[in-house]
Amino acid sequence: MDTHILETSQPPKFIVVEGPIGVGKSSLAQKLAKSFTCDIVKEKADENPFLEHFYTHTNQSALPVQLHFLTER
Repeated sequence: MDTHILETSQPPKFIVVEGPIGVGKSSLAQKLAKSFTCDIVKEKADENPFLEHFYTHTNQSALPVQLHFLTER
């Protein structure tokens, strides 16, 4: 029995928005939070030691940045 998420009587408990840096995850999360009247829980990006280097050396830093985020979840 397939039921579409928006047709259920209860809102979802969690919605995860995943994607690379700069693709609009925060904007989407804000719209979803408004639609479902819920809170946003963001990653602690300021604690990622590779993030600053990513903005100047994207190719060399992309993998370490994403691995750090992955291991911190």
